[in-house]
Amino acid sequence: MPGESILVTAGFLARYGALSIWLLIPMTVIAATLGNYGAYGLGSRFSHLIPLRWGRWIGITAP
Repeated sequence: MPGESILVTAGFLARYGALSIWLLIPMTVIAATLGNYGAYGLGSRFSHLIPLRWGRWIGITAP
């Protein structure tokens, strides 16, 4: 589920008392930070494979 949809849902739940806003804020900061580090790690590890495998079909070349 995309992060924006989860944040909207969590905001509604916090507004109506089902979640604590003081718990929600640090949880979203931690989740966003871990997600960014994870995406960066995957991109830095595997991004060179895209031009090598599919580059000729999408019009890019390997550096």
